[in-house]
Amino acid sequence: MAWLRRIWRSHLVFAVLLLAGVLLRLATTFAYRPALMFPDSAYYLSFAQGRWIPGTARTTAYSVLLRGLLILQGINLVAVVQHLLGLAMAVAIYVFLLRWGCARGWAALATLPVLLDPLQVVLEHYVLTEVTAEVLVVAAVLILGWPSSDRPSDPTEPRAGVRLSSSLWGAAIASLLLGLSAVTRSGDLLLGFVVVGFVLVSRAGWRRRVAQALIAVVAFAAPVVAYATWMDNTRGSFGLTYGYSGHFLYGRVMAFAGTTGLDLPLAERSLGPLLEPGQRNLSQLMWSPSSPSWTITPAQGMTVDQLDGDFARRVITQQPLDYLRTVAGDFLYNFAPTRGLGPERFPNWYFTFRPGYPAGVAGTQKLVDKYGGTDVGINSVLTRSLHAYGTWWTPGTLLGVLLLAGLAAVAGVGRARGSGMRLACLLICAALIGALAAPALLAGFSVRYLLPAVALAPLVGVLGLTAITGKGRR
Repeated sequence: MAWLRRIWRSHLVFAVLLLAGVLLRLATTFAYRPALMFPDSAYYLSFAQGRWIPGTARTTAYSVLLRGLLILQGINLVAVVQHLLGLAMAVAIYVFLLRWGCARGWAALATLPVLLDPLQVVLEHYVLTEVTAEVLVVAAVLILGWPSSDRPSDPTEPRAGVRLSSSLWGAAIASLLLGLSAVTRSGDLLLGFVVVGFVLVSRAGWRRRVAQALIAVVAFAAPVVAYATWMDNTRGSFGLTYGYSGHFLYGRVMAFAGTTGLDLPLAERSLGPLLEPGQRNLSQLMWSPSSPSWTITPAQGMTVDQLDGDFARRVITQQPLDYLRTVAGDFLYNFAPTRGLGPERFPNWYFTFRPGYPAGVAGTQKLVDKYGGTDVGINSVLTRSLHAYGTWWTPGTLLGVLLLAGLAAVAGVGRARGSGMRLACLLICAALIGALAAPALLAGFSVRYLLPAVALAPLVGVLGLTAITGKGRR
């Protein structure tokens, strides 16, 4: 009890926020039973039982995790574990910032979005990959950016300044976690380049940097190649998805592809859109049976996915400025002051607290009956309270300002040049930008893709401001 009292007094702000985060998650757990379902949830659950086989449209490493949880306690345990992961991530971020010498109050505020943002908590309650992938990415960043202190031999002397730790083990573990994140959510595949690039620009000798880069490549590739090999052995295609890589790129270009003037082979002309970009339902073009991508009959020796991919690449090469403008618009919308439908105009009511159980999946009770868990139900008093609570969110503009603070520290603004924090800020900024850029390049905007920014932007913002002002504790 004395130890708990010391923790409470020394870290009062964070303790209060953590307690609020625990209470918010308890309320969510009792408000919506057993967990929330998105159309993709049924997909992941379908690969969590029966024969071990990878999915087609999306990677299904998440289904392997689901398989173990479903055996223990059904769907209920999935939401509980993801809520615990969110709380653990907040604690890790707080300890990381303290280790770098950030003020306790600011370090605590950096965890506020992870602990209390409605989007974070709602997605923790969904049977979806976003939280698992977010935790893996954040863990990798914290391990790779963990500081190491040079302690003097004389204990009476003041401690030396904090510097970035650099170790082969750190690079290997961080890369392995990012590889696992890539097979959990394929959009994180680009983050492998972040680790390799980071260790190559670190301050170690060139031999050590090359060795770390090679180890990082091997560690990152291990789960990715293993998953692709599994796909090849079961479906006959070496890759992370089967028959959908071109289809997702097709959905990306439908946001801007012109209705006329495209130079296309005869077999692909029917894939072109009939409506102007502002009139298109992009979700329908991706998944509706009436979409040209679903009704076209490919020539012998070709697949629809190959046609989709070739069509999309032709559109990009013929409309490169439109593609870049669309990608930039999707990326920047992550930092918009509002949290609306987004450039893709996809309804975001799925990812907010609702006064009733979100009826996003037909036959939700049948899914619960099949995979286990408490019958679908709500606590109306709690759901109404949570619905009122969910009217706030972390402003995207604030997340953008915090990212800019981290980039300013990387550039050496103020006292950042001698702070020893610039490389750590560079790592976090690169991971954040990479996590948000991948969906914009390959898939399109969804509010759930914003989740890495909720954790990483406050982290790098507080670290960057500490470096710039030089107020870090030694």
